Amino acid sequence: MKKTIYVIILAILLMPQMSNAQIVPGQKQALTYCFEIDNLNQYPEQIFIYFQSSSHAQIISDEVCLRYISFHSLAVYSSEIYAVSKAKFNRQEFNNLYNISLPTEMTEEAAHIRAANVMERQNYKNHLADNPDWRRADYRFNYLAFIAKNDSLKEVRDVFNISQFDQTNFKIQNSKVIYTYDNGQVEEKKYQEQGIRPQHSQRPILPWWVSSFWYIIVSVLLVIVIIVSLVIRKIKYKF
Repeated sequence: MKKTIYVIILAILLMPQMSNAQIVPGQKQALTYCFEIDNLNQYPEQIFIYFQSSSHAQIISDEVCLRYISFHSLAVYSSEIYAVSKAKFNRQEFNNLYNISLPTEMTEEAAHIRAANVMERQNYKNHLADNPDWRRADYRFNYLAFIAKNDSLKEVRDVFNISQFDQTNFKIQNSKVIYTYDNGQVEEKKYQEQGIRPQHSQRPILPWWVSSFWYIIVSVLLVIVIIVSLVIRKIKYKF
């Protein structure tokens, strides 16, 4: 009778976890990432544009944190920042390429319009490298897209600084990073070394799988306890 009770308890404990085991997500969770440049106001005669590949581009505004559009490896490694004087910048041309609503219908005509726009964007971006009016920043992006599943980190905001800007050089450096957690707490850390983001303080102590599979771990331990208990009772009955 007691053995039957143990089996029933074990079944009740395992059934919910077994039903959820196939839908448990992986060991990572998505993270909100954005960046801003904190000294744009020192260059009022310049326009700074962020290109993520040739398909997406955004004008960088003061105190506006730009979010990534895609974490596809090609988009990440081809991300660049360009600068051009306001006098040489054709805003209408830029808006016609990057700030228009393209048709979403699944028709042949709509597909041609979207394809033509992609080609125009690619040509626009490709010509910048040969245009002396445009200057590309000497900077490699270091995005952070995912975090451990049991990490309480919610958002990462990188703050850049234009360290050098003249006729021959355009350099950007990392200034600080601002971390925001699930509980609303904000943590700010300065970069001590370029290219190496300082770690956030509230990191999980236990591995991600402990929090994800604690129910299984407890159930397994309970199974062990039950088995040991049954073995001990059986040995006692023999003697």
